[in-house]
Amino acid sequence: MFNRNEIEATFGGRTLAQMIGITGVDAVNIAEKGCDLLEAGAFDEAQHVFEGLVVLNPRDGATWASLGVVYEKQGRAADAKSAWATSLELDPSNKLARERLAQREEPKRGAK
Repeated sequence: MFNRNEIEATFGGRTLAQMIGITGVDAVNIAEKGCDLLEAGAFDEAQHVFEGLVVLNPRDGATWASLGVVYEKQGRAADAKSAWATSLELDPSNKLARERLAQREEPKRGAK
């Protein structure tokens, strides 16, 4: 699992996307490819796409939320929860991350 702070420290506070000139439009196009792979059930390939986007810009909450979905599909619950938590740290309004984390907490609320 990636650590956002370690990634940022590696590049001296700048994102790799900033350093190499990846634009927001470029990132969205790459993310769309990742979503297509996810929808097609190509989870390992989608993982590579979203992990690559996290390395390019570890400050993007939407990318972390999508990475969480990939991890969930791969059966990596702890990594999924961590990715969604990171997403919410970066973007508290991220609906996907909030809903997915809430769904994971529901069984605990009813348990005794």
